Amino acid sequence: MIGAAKPIIERREDGLRWLVITDGWSDELANLVNSSGADGIELNSSKGTWADGLAFLSQVPSLKHLIILDLQERGVSPIEGLSRLESLKLSAYATSPLDFAHLKQLQKAFVEWRKQYRNISAPSNLQALYLNRYTERDLAALQSLTKLQSLRIGDSPTDQFGVGCFDESCGYCIRRSPTQV
Repeated sequence: MIGAAKPIIERREDGLRWLVITDGWSDELANLVNSSGADGIELNSSKGTWADGLAFLSQVPSLKHLIILDLQERGVSPIEGLSRLESLKLSAYATSPLDFAHLKQLQKAFVEWRKQYRNISAPSNLQALYLNRYTERDLAALQSLTKLQSLRIGDSPTDQFGVGCFDESCGYCIRRSPTQV
């Protein structure tokens, strides 16, 4: 046991049951997720704490949904072990690499982009993608995402892509931050 964890399950508008980590991680929580007692895990530093980084994610390899909202989290590479992940919200100022090639089942992603992240186009099932602070010089890396229905890019200099903000009705919208308008 890594911490004295108490399970908090929230059923949300998305229909999923989210395990919100408030007081550490434990084998009990891993068993809860592995026995389908929760559909996803939320790690939100404003709601709770967990010790020793994200290594504990190796205890839930079949996890399908993950939210990480912690700007202090530096090591996100344990996410690569979640090969069945279907949705990911990742807002962390990570310094470790993250290779999306390991996340082949990913369908929805919100990612605070970091320069050391790789292969965002590898998840061939990706349908919805939000990239914040995307630093690539063009969108060529996303061309192979044939199932992509929604692309949003925030807090990035969109003029570097040679496009403006599209009407959302088309499914693709590159959003300018309020300071860029």
